[in-house]
Amino acid sequence: MIVSITSALFIFMMYAIPKYSFIPYIIYTAVYSAHTPIFMSYFNKLIPSSERATIISIYSLFISVSTILCTYSFGVLSDKKGLYAALFLSLITALISSIPFKRAIGLEKELCL
Repeated sequence: MIVSITSALFIFMMYAIPKYSFIPYIIYTAVYSAHTPIFMSYFNKLIPSSERATIISIYSLFISVSTILCTYSFGVLSDKKGLYAALFLSLITALISSIPFKRAIGLEKELCL
Protein backbone atom coordinates (compact mmCIF):
# COMPACT_ATOMS: atom_id res chain seq x y z
CA MET A 1 0.00 0.00 0.00
CA ILE A 2 2.84 2.39 0.82
CA VAL A 3 4.40 1.71 -2.59
CA SER A 4 1.11 2.62 -4.28
CA ILE A 5 0.74 5.83 -2.30
CA THR A 6 4.33 6.99 -2.85
CA SER A 7 4.11 6.12 -6.56
CA ALA A 8 0.92 8.15 -6.94
CA LEU A 9 2.45 11.00 -4.94
CA PHE A 10 5.54 10.89 -7.13
CA ILE A 11 3.45 11.05 -10.31
CA PHE A 12 1.50 14.00 -8.92
CA MET A 13 4.59 15.89 -7.81
CA MET A 14 6.43 15.12 -11.05
CA TYR A 15 3.89 17.24 -12.90
CA ALA A 16 2.63 19.66 -10.24
CA ILE A 17 5.87 20.47 -8.38
CA PRO A 18 8.77 18.95 -10.37
CA LYS A 19 11.37 20.71 -8.23
CA TYR A 20 10.42 18.63 -5.16
CA SER A 21 9.51 15.35 -6.85
CA PHE A 22 12.61 13.71 -5.37
CA ILE A 23 10.95 13.60 -1.91
CA PRO A 24 8.47 10.77 -2.70
CA TYR A 25 11.33 8.93 -4.42
CA ILE A 26 13.34 9.03 -1.20
CA ILE A 27 10.30 7.74 0.72
CA TYR A 28 9.83 4.97 -1.85
CA THR A 29 13.50 3.98 -1.61
CA ALA A 30 13.35 3.87 2.19
CA VAL A 31 10.22 1.70 2.12
CA TYR A 32 11.75 -0.64 -0.44
CA SER A 33 14.94 -0.94 1.63
CA ALA A 34 12.92 -1.81 4.73
CA HIS A 35 10.97 -4.37 2.71
CA THR A 36 13.72 -7.00 2.56
CA PRO A 37 14.32 -7.60 6.29
CA ILE A 38 10.58 -7.59 7.02
CA PHE A 39 9.73 -9.87 4.11
CA MET A 40 12.52 -12.35 4.84
CA SER A 41 11.53 -12.73 8.49
CA TYR A 42 7.96 -13.36 7.31
CA PHE A 43 9.28 -15.98 4.86
CA ASN A 44 11.34 -17.66 7.56
CA LYS A 45 8.33 -17.91 9.87
CA LEU A 46 5.90 -19.36 7.31
CA ILE A 47 8.04 -21.67 5.16
CA PRO A 48 9.40 -24.97 6.48
CA SER A 49 13.21 -25.07 6.61
CA SER A 50 13.38 -27.97 4.11
CA GLU A 51 11.78 -25.76 1.43
CA ARG A 52 13.05 -22.35 2.49
CA ALA A 53 16.33 -22.31 0.53
CA THR A 54 14.61 -23.30 -2.72
CA ILE A 55 11.83 -20.76 -2.37
CA ILE A 56 14.19 -17.92 -1.44
CA SER A 57 16.45 -18.83 -4.39
CA ILE A 58 13.51 -18.78 -6.80
CA TYR A 59 12.34 -15.48 -5.30
CA SER A 60 15.84 -13.98 -5.74
CA LEU A 61 15.99 -15.25 -9.33
CA PHE A 62 12.61 -13.67 -10.07
CA ILE A 63 13.71 -10.35 -8.58
CA SER A 64 17.01 -10.39 -10.51
CA VAL A 65 15.37 -11.18 -13.86
CA SER A 66 12.66 -8.58 -13.23
CA THR A 67 15.28 -5.97 -12.39
CA ILE A 68 17.23 -6.71 -15.57
CA LEU A 69 14.12 -6.51 -17.76
CA CYS A 70 12.81 -3.36 -16.09
CA THR A 71 16.18 -1.61 -16.25
CA TYR A 72 16.57 -2.44 -19.94
CA SER A 73 12.99 -1.35 -20.71
CA PHE A 74 13.46 1.86 -18.74
CA GLY A 75 16.65 2.65 -20.66
CA VAL A 76 15.10 2.01 -24.06
CA LEU A 77 12.01 4.05 -23.19
CA SER A 78 14.16 6.89 -21.84
CA ASP A 79 16.15 6.99 -25.08
CA LYS A 80 13.09 6.91 -27.33
CA LYS A 81 10.49 8.96 -25.42
CA GLY A 82 12.40 10.85 -22.72
CA LEU A 83 12.96 10.53 -18.99
CA TYR A 84 9.54 11.84 -17.92
CA ALA A 85 7.74 9.26 -20.08
CA ALA A 86 9.91 6.47 -18.65
CA LEU A 87 9.31 7.61 -15.07
CA PHE A 88 5.60 7.96 -15.67
CA LEU A 89 5.31 4.47 -17.17
CA SER A 90 7.38 2.89 -14.39
CA LEU A 91 5.25 4.55 -11.72
CA ILE A 92 2.04 3.44 -13.40
CA THR A 93 3.51 -0.08 -13.50
CA ALA A 94 4.26 0.15 -9.76
CA LEU A 95 0.67 1.18 -9.08
CA ILE A 96 -0.76 -1.65 -11.17
CA SER A 97 1.61 -4.24 -9.72
CA SER A 98 0.48 -3.40 -6.19
CA ILE A 99 -3.04 -4.69 -6.97
CA PRO A 100 -2.15 -8.42 -6.71
CA PHE A 101 -0.45 -7.79 -3.36
CA LYS A 102 -3.59 -6.16 -2.01
CA ARG A 103 -5.56 -9.20 -3.12
CA ALA A 104 -2.99 -11.50 -1.48
CA ILE A 105 -3.41 -9.65 1.82
CA GLY A 106 -7.17 -10.18 1.59
CA LEU A 107 -6.68 -13.89 0.91
CA GLU A 108 -4.28 -14.17 3.82
CA LYS A 109 -6.85 -12.63 6.16
CA GLU A 110 -9.47 -15.09 4.91
CA LEU A 111 -7.15 -18.04 5.54
CA CYS A 112 -6.32 -16.89 9.07
CA LEU A 113 -10.00 -16.77 10.08
